[in-house]
Amino acid sequence: MSLQNWKYWTLTALSCACLLGTGNLTAQASGVDDISGAAAFDSKRIVVVSDTKAHNSKPRLHIAAFTKKKCRYFPIEVAGWELPSERSSDLEAICAVPNEPGYYYAAESGYYHGKCGRIFRLHIFEDEDGEVHAQSEGSFHAFPPPYADSDYTTPDHLQIEGMEAIAHPQKGDILLLGLRGSQNHPGTLVWGRHYDGKFLVKDSCPIDLRAIIPGGRSIADLHLISNHGKYDVMSVATVDHGDQGPYESAVCLIGSFDPDSLEFTACEPKVINKIEGLKVEALGASPQIFPNSKMFIGSDDEALGGCIRPLPSR
Repeated sequence: MSLQNWKYWTLTALSCACLLGTGNLTAQASGVDDISGAAAFDSKRIVVVSDTKAHNSKPRLHIAAFTKKKCRYFPIEVAGWELPSERSSDLEAICAVPNEPGYYYAAESGYYHGKCGRIFRLHIFEDEDGEVHAQSEGSFHAFPPPYADSDYTTPDHLQIEGMEAIAHPQKGDILLLGLRGSQNHPGTLVWGRHYDGKFLVKDSCPIDLRAIIPGGRSIADLHLISNHGKYDVMSVATVDHGDQGPYESAVCLIGSFDPDSLEFTACEPKVINKIEGLKVEALGASPQIFPNSKMFIGSDDEALGGCIRPLPSR
């Protein structure tokens, strides 16, 4: 960041310290430290999750509210997360619950010494005063630990980084989970049915984008685009060379998912957008306030902070 921009954001943050945003929430002018996942809230707002760890009391959720001139971030407190054992640790993905407006799934990256590894069901809503609230309505484990009574920690390349949901043809939802991969391992797309608080894996497929983003993770987030009864599956690959970068990311088409047969058909990865200088960890459909954009990205640029940007349509 240039000295001029640093001065601008410092002065903006000071001048906005007492600004009120949506309802009674205080806006954070300069954004959030990290954006590890995001999903649409309405035509002008996005729900953002951060990978805050359990011991930290900082907000895990924010609303990013857009106007034609600026973006402001508003922290959301989550009822039901008052105790350290209840609140999330290392949220890496969020998506809407199909056919239930205002409800979301939010996924932790995995187990840490036998704890966490949960997918939360959240109700995020706006009251009559325009203030946004969230309520945790329970959680379930994406995957069981590999053995009982373990002190298991999920390896980096098997951690959840992306998640999407589609209504199941019968009952419940189809969940698609993206396991990140690493420099030495491809990512993995896992899909199955969530019903009655349980997730039953149907199948999986390796996703390898290391030739496109050398040294990086192949899945930092997932995004689905409806296409004649099926869904185009997008993954974003990313790499960082330290907490101050440089960063590099690429949004790629990786295949098609059929919700009727619950089958994924992989394709030769096709780069849709190449993003230099950002560590993209969030990918979603752009709200209506961005008429010339179909997808947005959110970044976790470590020491440099996070940002949201609409992508130009291709």
